[in-house]
Amino acid sequence: SSGRNGTSLWLNPTDTFKSLTEGYGLELSTKSILIFLLLVVISFAPLILTIFAAPRQKNAHNIWPLISTSFAGISGMLLFETWGDSQFFLLYGAIPFIAILLATSAFHKETTISTEKLLLLILGVVGQPLIYKLLSSFVPSSNVLKTFLLWVLSVVVVWAIALVFARVNKSSAISYLLVASVGIGMFSGLTKFDQKAYSLPEHPYSITLGTASIAEYLRKKSDPNDLIATNRHCAGIEENQTCTARQFALSALSERRVFLEGWSYTTCPLAEPILNQYWKEDNWKLNQEFFTNPTVENWSTFSKSGVDWLVVDSTRPSATSYTEVAEMVKTDGKVSLWKITDPYTGIVETQLNPCSQTSTLVSK
Repeated sequence: SSGRNGTSLWLNPTDTFKSLTEGYGLELSTKSILIFLLLVVISFAPLILTIFAAPRQKNAHNIWPLISTSFAGISGMLLFETWGDSQFFLLYGAIPFIAILLATSAFHKETTISTEKLLLLILGVVGQPLIYKLLSSFVPSSNVLKTFLLWVLSVVVVWAIALVFARVNKSSAISYLLVASVGIGMFSGLTKFDQKAYSLPEHPYSITLGTASIAEYLRKKSDPNDLIATNRHCAGIEENQTCTARQFALSALSERRVFLEGWSYTTCPLAEPILNQYWKEDNWKLNQEFFTNPTVENWSTFSKSGVDWLVVDSTRPSATSYTEVAEMVKTDGKVSLWKITDPYTGIVETQLNPCSQTSTLVSK
């Protein structure tokens, strides 16, 4: 990984398939790779069929660059690796949807909706999910690879019906297959076969019960310039400096500044894409020490940040009370809100270098 950082991209064809198989509780093998490749090919069937339909279109010179770009995006998702798995948002959502929308351009000359093609769309939108549901009812949901193959079989059945329609009506088989495939692809979310279940009772990125209510109270009752401090920063069950720090709910929902909250996607930690650690270690320690064991000493330092409110998540390390420095205003679920009784009235120093490792609070 030498020389790689948060914006690096390198060739690793098996990484995407490894992440997919692990996500479904499978082992990376020739069999699983072949099945996933089959799923990818069928998922992009509208785009593939458009290749055959495009030469008949007068606007083919405009379609081909878009087709090439779409396939380049698909290949990039499958062949290259970058830090994290955010590219799956593109692989699962954006690129397939763009490809399907592009496929519909093959009908740009159509001025009316024929009954046959409307029936084909309905066959793809409704028929394929129903066929899949029927077929999969005979197989345990834990058998992931078989459910995938049954989804493929349900698509093949729809294609076979579309070909029969084309033959009966003496119409273009490519055109009928394309219409049916667009119906399947654009609404394939109706057929769910994700067997992965989280071991936690809730999604690890979920916000704690009560967070939204507390944040809404702050949005309505607090001053827009107020500063909030919290002990919840991480997704998952652990709180540490190198966690997956994608917990932004408090600042987002309250519309207020937070002394230290989720720091992923910020500029400073991109130099450490794997650890993604919070760069001001002294600020991190100060925040955690105060919330777990508030004392006169650490509050004397912490108060100089200008903090006005404390939002305490009881599912994370915290003290039982903060009455020495704050008054409890509200509790909801597993979250409590405390108002600082004697806020700092001095000048809150700004960080001259926000990405430096030393905090002006602790250095003084």
